[in-house]
Amino acid sequence: MNLRTIKYSFLICAFVLSLKANAQQAVVSLTGGVFSNSVFMFTSLEGGGAYDGKGSWQTGISLSKKVSQVIWLGGGFLYEKHFIEITPEYFPGVEVVSETETIQLFTVPLDVRFGFLKYFFVNTGLSFDFDISQGSQRVDSQSGIGWSAGFGAGIEYIEAYFSLNPAMKIYSLVAFNHEQNQQHLFQAGLLFSIGYLF
Repeated sequence: MNLRTIKYSFLICAFVLSLKANAQQAVVSLTGGVFSNSVFMFTSLEGGGAYDGKGSWQTGISLSKKVSQVIWLGGGFLYEKHFIEITPEYFPGVEVVSETETIQLFTVPLDVRFGFLKYFFVNTGLSFDFDISQGSQRVDSQSGIGWSAGFGAGIEYIEAYFSLNPAMKIYSLVAFNHEQNQQHLFQAGLLFSIGYLF
């Protein structure tokens, strides 16, 4: 993981969250999520092993600011863990043994949320993802820029804010360490958060 890249990610996040124009409200939240996942490539290849997603989870902190009546800008810091079962290609007379690989990511998401009908919203954004997995990996590095989108609902109660956010994400659309026939993580699931309004 490149220190310069991390530095730029922190600066971008700080810039977005420091926007003051028309700011009316802000919320800092503890977030979490559980997902189904998979590994795919945009190009189709013959043969090779099988990659079967076994789920993922994430946790972190986020900060969002309301910049208009219906628009929020947000960012944060997340830790993610993905589990992928890898089954080698079959060869006659060779025992096939599947193994589960763990992918760990540090993520800096930046997103925009559009509210409607008081409680509901749609959201989308980019993320700067850093693959911090340990040891030899058989899935390509997922360090890069990813894209996410979702919809959800949030409720304010006094100074508390609660939200549920079904969402999906594609990783390493712009890979920092691009491989030929780059593999990409995909996940879809449920994000949830509890926050403090100020």
